[in-house]
Amino acid sequence: MKPMILFVFVSMLPFQSACSANDEPSHKIYIDDGGAVGDEVRLCAACPTFVKVPKSDKFGRTIKYVAAHELTWANYLASVDDGACPVPASFVEAWPIEPVRERMISRYKIDWPAAYLSMSEIDCYSSWIGKETGLTASLPSPKEWEWFASAGDQTLKFPWGESYKNPPAAVDGVEIKVNDRWPADFQGYGDRELVSGVRVGIFPPNDWGLYDLIGNTPELTTKTQTGEQYISERPKLSKFEAWKRYDWILIKGAGTSFDYWRDGITFENWTYIDEGRPQAPTSVRLVLIEPEL
Repeated sequence: MKPMILFVFVSMLPFQSACSANDEPSHKIYIDDGGAVGDEVRLCAACPTFVKVPKSDKFGRTIKYVAAHELTWANYLASVDDGACPVPASFVEAWPIEPVRERMISRYKIDWPAAYLSMSEIDCYSSWIGKETGLTASLPSPKEWEWFASAGDQTLKFPWGESYKNPPAAVDGVEIKVNDRWPADFQGYGDRELVSGVRVGIFPPNDWGLYDLIGNTPELTTKTQTGEQYISERPKLSKFEAWKRYDWILIKGAGTSFDYWRDGITFENWTYIDEGRPQAPTSVRLVLIEPEL
């Protein structure tokens, strides 16, 4: 059964948006408390699609909604158009000539993972979504990610259930067409430089309607370590002294470029943060947190 998409927001709790270009309130957002688990919601005109999840007090905060897909370039660039967040530094590096960059910004309003954002750009976008919805937007913790990836059934190895030996119904059976690998009008590496993974929504959803949890670009979590911590917990890496200079961040949900995805939901990996940006292509799946009373 296809999830219901909710567009009408009726609640006693209004939120006054503070994200217009001239700092004048542009509209009110009303958070809908109705709907069933798995229903898709759009909490503002420019917001990504979120999915309603059941309440849980396991994690010290109550997640109300989880993004149905990984954050896309189209999603992030909506915050740039609104004047809330900066043009990504990765765009400046890829296309240093401003007219070229402006043209690429307009072309990159695409449904592929925004895989080259800095941590400050992610924070800015999260803040913008929070202001637009009246909820706290955040990366998930690793345990939160495993909870919603398994649709609350943490005995499962994969989001779509136990199909390790016969995965055609899941990742191995997904047909990825050329136009799902990159936009049809993107010609050559110069256009595709910041395209990572495939179009969102290609890999099958779990029981709560969350797509691409395994198969596309790995997803960031809130868990970080200093370089000293990271190396000290991994004695085999002690010879890599240079790695101590960096902070590290844990990522979940392996892509299909490597066989790591076969380790399932519990698989985790790390990437280091250099000059504020994760150095592996990584994506963002925001959760919306219910405010504390």
